[in-house]
Amino acid sequence: MKSSVIIIAIIIIAVIIVGAFAAMSMMGSTTTAQTQYNITEKGTKLNLKNNNTQLWQHMDIVIENVTVKNGSKQNFYLEAWVKPGENLTIDLSSLFGYGNERLPTNFTIKPLTWGAVFNNGTNTTGNSTFSMTLNGWSNTFNPPNNDPFYNITHDKMPVMTLPPKVTSNMFYYNNTIPAIDAFTRANYPHDDTNEIVFTVITMTVNAEGNIEMNFTVPPTLCSTIAHIIST
Repeated sequence: MKSSVIIIAIIIIAVIIVGAFAAMSMMGSTTTAQTQYNITEKGTKLNLKNNNTQLWQHMDIVIENVTVKNGSKQNFYLEAWVKPGENLTIDLSSLFGYGNERLPTNFTIKPLTWGAVFNNGTNTTGNSTFSMTLNGWSNTFNPPNNDPFYNITHDKMPVMTLPPKVTSNMFYYNNTIPAIDAFTRANYPHDDTNEIVFTVITMTVNAEGNIEMNFTVPPTLCSTIAHIIST
């Protein structure tokens, strides 16, 4: 009898431990790199176009207190990398739990962004221009003709060395700063002290599904990085 009771107790304890571990795993979020091709047709998309044809451009993007599809509030911390002269498309509908469904009219987010310029060679001396064009749309894979465009530009930016593993247009994100920082250090380490083109942009989805943008803080130099400031 005693041995049976002990065995039952061990089983119960094991079930509790496994259940607790599963719950913790569900609460945590994973961080994976994604390309611009992971987009939906009808979803609302944000496009980043690198106008510098010689150098890579990088953006830290902080989007906090977002009301996602299930009604909860979440934070999103993104790192985006764009090749010279190319573009990266981020599917906001997928990011916020809407899947292949456009974000609602008047859906508003307020990203804080920090930008930088990178060279994939060994020459990182001198300065260059950070020039990124942003636009957003819904309902089709390609943007409509009336999709508005917005520019983030700043001259005399210090050029940094591109992390070796960054080889394609991509972004990755997590819902916490410690998690995104840990993933970056392990996979794409870089000195972010020169990510100094700072903006605050209010983005609102209009009735047509396009993203209208208002620069609450226009492109300006800021030496405080995204991993320190958040709202």
